[in-house]
Amino acid sequence: MCTSIFSLGSDDQQTIYGFNFTNCIKTKIIIKLQRKLNMESFEIEVRDILGEYKRELDFCTAEYANMNEHCEADLFESKEKFLKSKVQLLNIIEEVRNFEQEYSQQEKESNALRERINQEREIILKKATAEKEAKELDLITRCLGLRISRTNHNTLVFTFTQIQESDPERKYMVELCITEKNEYRLIQTVPPIKNLDVYEAKLNETNNFTGFLIFVRDLFSKMF
Repeated sequence: MCTSIFSLGSDDQQTIYGFNFTNCIKTKIIIKLQRKLNMESFEIEVRDILGEYKRELDFCTAEYANMNEHCEADLFESKEKFLKSKVQLLNIIEEVRNFEQEYSQQEKESNALRERINQEREIILKKATAEKEAKELDLITRCLGLRISRTNHNTLVFTFTQIQESDPERKYMVELCITEKNEYRLIQTVPPIKNLDVYEAKLNETNNFTGFLIFVRDLFSKMF
């Protein structure tokens, strides 16, 4: 006789061919409940994380706004300082330019005054030198018997007397001229003196004309 599975006892109803339907259903229910609990826990965790991120974002946004406000204030202050410094620098540059102009003008006036002083000094020195040479020449003329004359060839002749005691009126002459280069040129002497070119070079080197005349007179006196 065949027996229906719906007519089986409680133990027989729970197991068919070795498969326990009750345990299987319980397991599935537990798994679904765990999944649901895990999902709810995950959603809560995600919401917490998102909330924390949102709070961090709000904090960063507020900090950025605060920093931006401070930066704008600092930038404005820096700009004001820069403009003031620029104005001060322009004023300093203008003062330096004015000082340079005043210094240049004073330097020109100083140079002009220095040049004028040098000119006056040269005039005084030339005058003093001329007076000294005139006195020396007068002394030489009186003591050494010197006379000066100019020839038709635009040369100067220096005539000495009072050299020879036995013949004090005898004349000894030196003829010379001044070249375009403002140098002395010895043309001749009477009586002749040897190595005249050497004495000419020495005269141009020292430019001591008075000493040269004394030296020549001494040479004339040694001829006897």
